[in-house]
Amino acid sequence: MKPKILTVDDSQTIRSIIKKMLSGYQGDVIEAADGIEGLARAREEEPDLVILDIDMPGMNGLELLMNLRNDDRFMHTPVIMLTSKSKPENIRIAKELGIAAFIAKPFKRELFLDRVQKVLSLHPL
Repeated sequence: MKPKILTVDDSQTIRSIIKKMLSGYQGDVIEAADGIEGLARAREEEPDLVILDIDMPGMNGLELLMNLRNDDRFMHTPVIMLTSKSKPENIRIAKELGIAAFIAKPFKRELFLDRVQKVLSLHPL
């Protein structure tokens, strides 16, 4: 079964970049434009990995992460924070909530794929 990757970012550009970077691998990329939609999509799709921005309208990424960690289905789902909001306080909170990796925007393709590969075994198409 192909892994499901949920990317939650209010930037359509970032979601498109992530989808393109992962297009050479087996896996389904599911998109959400904010935390509220991200939580609904997570509950609907039960992803194997969540790639999450912090600064979004409605429900921010840290709030979404807290909601995921408070749901038994997602307590151990790997989450990669991909954000320009790399303040020490955000990193500390995210780490306390058990993220797998923190990547600051702008980011390099190689770094992104390396972090994804460390938490989720993706196989080339």
